Amino acid sequence: MNTRYDYVLYTTIMKKNFIAVLCFALLEMTGCATVAPPKENGQDSTGSLSDVHQNIIQLIDNQEYEHAHQIILQELESSPDDSMLHYHLGLLLLRRGLFQEAEPEFRKTLDLDKNHPQALFNLGVIKQKMNNLEEARKLYTKALAITPDDPDTHYNLAIVYDKLFKKENALYHYKKCIGYFQSDRTKRRYIRAMQKRIDELEYLLRKEKS
Repeated sequence: MNTRYDYVLYTTIMKKNFIAVLCFALLEMTGCATVAPPKENGQDSTGSLSDVHQNIIQLIDNQEYEHAHQIILQELESSPDDSMLHYHLGLLLLRRGLFQEAEPEFRKTLDLDKNHPQALFNLGVIKQKMNNLEEARKLYTKALAITPDDPDTHYNLAIVYDKLFKKENALYHYKKCIGYFQSDRTKRRYIRAMQKRIDELEYLLRKEKS
């Protein structure tokens, strides 16, 4: 525990927003206040993937981006309205850090398949990384309406609400995320950091109501 930050967190004379920023800094110090990574595997409306799409996914996973890009462009020539091709192109571009290029591909995916939660999530990732927090919030909320049990979406939405100083909303999504992460031993560091943040938010809310 960092006593310097503890002193700041529990000193009531500090301004509300300044305290909130320093509270959130504790989560950032753990390396946990980062957005969850892009959603890797989307599915079409039938819930299945063709051999072509499976091959593209494998190439992207192996970071063979140029090869995957060539295949996607070739397939798009004959199937320009294949939502999954646009999704995988967006994913490839996002994995390469090309946010502006990836965004229209995810939006095209949603034009063709409006209930594509991975495309909504990845658009949220782009907006969050660009610090467009209100737009990220809307996209994550739409994704959760389709996949309400997705822990990564709850996690990113909690981070967004935290940065927007929406304490009660952030608290709700941190708690939801912890519930989903409990059975995953690889998430223990995240759970500890989020629980610390939950305690801090609950403290701040009590102070506001007192």
